[in-house]
Amino acid sequence: MLLVVFALSAEARVFQKRLGRRRKQETFFDGTLCGTRVGICFVGIRARAIADFEKAVERLEPTLVINSGFAGATRALLEPGDFLIASNYTTAHIELPVGSFVDAIGPFCSVEQISGSADKQRLGEFSVAVDMESKAIASVCEFLMAETRVFLPSSLGENSGVQEKPSKQANSPCECFA
Repeated sequence: MLLVVFALSAEARVFQKRLGRRRKQETFFDGTLCGTRVGICFVGIRARAIADFEKAVERLEPTLVINSGFAGATRALLEPGDFLIASNYTTAHIELPVGSFVDAIGPFCSVEQISGSADKQRLGEFSVAVDMESKAIASVCEFLMAETRVFLPSSLGENSGVQEKPSKQANSPCECFA
């Protein structure tokens, strides 16, 4: 079982259309993609509905979680649609070369509100993007999912030369890939 998490349904629109046998459950959608059972869950802006994600994880017991959605670029070369991986919310040990389908791998900065240009420029000294949900999702995964890998990509990356491998080490076999 694969569980894909988004902040908002608008971020999942295209992905959700691709699910076969899609059904609405209590706190998530359920369906199939290429013969694999897939769930889609929404946590809301600033992860205000994180309890829905917790319920979905407990009910579905996914083998892989992917947090997908939008992040705010902190580097000038970032363009809409680029693919980023947040190294600080990742424990899955997957080698993805920058330039293949990944535009950049580096730390995300968790923020409480949408950041303006000046804040993003300052935060760009130590992060490739900002977002408001990845930290909360990764925390739930570490707490609830002792045997599950988590993949947390976001769209809106850059060819920044940041080539860090996912580096967050969990205390359990849970793997997070951001």
